[in-house]
Amino acid sequence: ETFALDLGLAGDETIGPGGLAGAIRALPVVLMAARDVVRVAPDALFINLTNPMGVLVRVLRERTPLRVIGLCELPAVTLDAALHLVGYERKACEVDYVGLNHQGFFTRISHGGRDLLPEIFDAIGLHPAPEFFRMSAVAMRRYGALALPYLAHFADPEREVALQRHRPAARGQELNDLSSRLYDRYAQDRDGLLPDELTERAMPWFSQSVVPALIEALGGEPAELYVTERNGS
Repeated sequence: ETFALDLGLAGDETIGPGGLAGAIRALPVVLMAARDVVRVAPDALFINLTNPMGVLVRVLRERTPLRVIGLCELPAVTLDAALHLVGYERKACEVDYVGLNHQGFFTRISHGGRDLLPEIFDAIGLHPAPEFFRMSAVAMRRYGALALPYLAHFADPEREVALQRHRPAARGQELNDLSSRLYDRYAQDRDGLLPDELTERAMPWFSQSVVPALIEALGGEPAELYVTERNGS
């Protein structure tokens, strides 16, 4: 994050130079894990949650014989948040989605044949706390699609840089500090209770993606998931 900001670019673990730096660090570790899986369970489904998702999934597909998918909850969370603004539930709507994790668009959201995108854009424009829908309603109307929050890096880079520079600490540093405190608690705690620090960060990927994916992969109920795969696979 920080070196990208020094260059006047928004820092991010998926998009831009920060994403490339993240790939350089993550690839050896993820490939090592994948090669262990090839050795002991070559028929396993390898589910990757590590960013940058698209780069890592492509390399895993090219360098290993494993069945690999990338899994991300952000599209589902974004859709649920948008539908909540206009009073609809996912099961009552039809949607089309295109893109990779963190870089995707809902190109169609409809209910009974009625296009809900204009109503959603209106609601986002009036929303008092727009930090989740970081791309403006004006920009989304121009694209004609509901965009994931990270695409604000492209739509309004100056605003994203300014917001990051006003943070008291880089997001990566905040997450690293939280991880360190959690490890300290796990090392010291013997009562078997989850530490309070876990409430400091929302972790919707477990309920929205990981658990439903495992249930379906193990023969349970079908799940609607947003996956990163090679085109046509």
